[in-house]
Order: sequence, then structure tokens, then C-alpha cells
Amino acid sequence: MAKKKENSVLSAYAIGNENYEVIISQSKEIAWYWFRDNAGYTNEQMKKFNIWAFDIEKKVYIKNYKEVSAKEIVKEVQELNSFTGFPIVAFEKSSDQEYFTNWYTSWNAEDSKN
Repeated sequence: MAKKKENSVLSAYAIGNENYEVIISQSKEIAWYWFRDNAGYTNEQMKKFNIWAFDIEKKVYIKNYKEVSAKEIVKEVQELNSFTGFPIVAFEKSSDQEYFTNWYTSWNAEDSKN
């Protein structure tokens, strides 16, 4: 069995502009390339997006779930049978919404205690 990487080597990076996704990755470069490849963007299209460090400890409100940090999401997804490794999208934010959303929390909301 492969040893899981320590959480301490993981960071959070936001990619986008008014709308953005927060990606958990081992480096900014890995997050950039992973986002590009998974979203199907070209290098030219990626130049239109900003990428910045996102505080992994910062609590955000995820609609229909709870207030949670990217670090807490890391722990939660590592416990899933479907977890295969990083990078992952922790959550996403649209400029027209005051809250964050996420695919993981949409089906896991019934497990929330908050």
C-alpha cells in the first residue's frame, strides 16, 4: 500500500477571477496544470485566470453543509472509499453567491452534524 502524503505538504490555491475554485495540491504549479487539464482549458485560456494562495485554515460556509476549512475537507475526503489522491477541488465560489459550493458536500450533507 502506498503511503499517503502528509497533510502538512498540502496547500490551497484559488484559481479563477470573480468565480473561482479552491484546489488542494502539493504545489501551485501542480494545481495550475491539474485545473487546466481537468477543466479542458488551453494554456492561452489559463492566462485569463488568476491563481493565488488560499488560507487552508480559513473557514467558509458551504451551502447546505456547514462552515468548514479546506484543511477539514482534506481530512473528510481522505476517509472516503473513493479517495484516490490529490489534487482535489475543496470548494468553489461564484461571484453572485455569498456562499461556497462543492460536489462532495452536495451528497454528503445528510452526514453533517451542523
